[in-house]
Amino acid sequence: MTNKLIYTFHQNITKEFYKNVDFNTKFLTYIHSYRISIDNAIKLGYDCELYCDADTKQLFSDLDIKINIIDTDINGLFDNVKSYVYTKRDDDFILIDGDLFLMKRLPEIEGDVLIEKHEPIYNIIYKDTVEYLNKINVNKVVKEWVGNPRENIVNTGLLYIKNKEIKDIYVKRCFDLQKYIIDNYDDRFKYHATCAQYLLSEIIDYYDLKCLDFKNQSNSNTYYHLVGSDKFKDLDFTRYNLKERTVI
Repeated sequence: MTNKLIYTFHQNITKEFYKNVDFNTKFLTYIHSYRISIDNAIKLGYDCELYCDADTKQLFSDLDIKINIIDTDINGLFDNVKSYVYTKRDDDFILIDGDLFLMKRLPEIEGDVLIEKHEPIYNIIYKDTVEYLNKINVNKVVKEWVGNPRENIVNTGLLYIKNKEIKDIYVKRCFDLQKYIIDNYDDRFKYHATCAQYLLSEIIDYYDLKCLDFKNQSNSNTYYHLVGSDKFKDLDFTRYNLKERTVI
């Protein structure tokens, strides 16, 4: 399994989410969590890179990490920055969220797609958006789309896709789906999880890909992920600092 971890961050995307949180609080929370996550990963021996906007670069310049400036306007849904990385690289790498803190190295597992975990949250997060997309016949632009309720949806806090063809399909479907939503519905931000994690779940099934998750293959204290708005409730990220290098 690859030793390359790639982080992504763009202010244009960040400001569109969690609008009930003051922007300065939100921005500083993200930067602080990213810095700790990156520092932990480096101490564990990972080769890390960051893709970010030019204005954010200086906030990470003191870390031992290669920084790539995103050279195009990034707008729209949260995972568009991740899709951007797939259009720029052909090598093996794991995408990692900046609010996920590695405390040990990830286990060596092999599969067509590796994700953080499977989540039984269809009725909570996805039901309304999937049903609407079924109603407007989104399978016209996403042939892999079935649109049935799912017992589990992939969480892409960690994401590795082995096959370049599948990467290309995933990216194309992400953008095709977004355009279709924008043409048919104004509030596209409501669909960011559906356009990424539910969509990837559909693609995995359609192409019969072997999908494994790191959570079930890892020890319980291998990593911590402050998902969603949890990160704004727990601002003391120092508890996730890696004090010394550890291995599984």
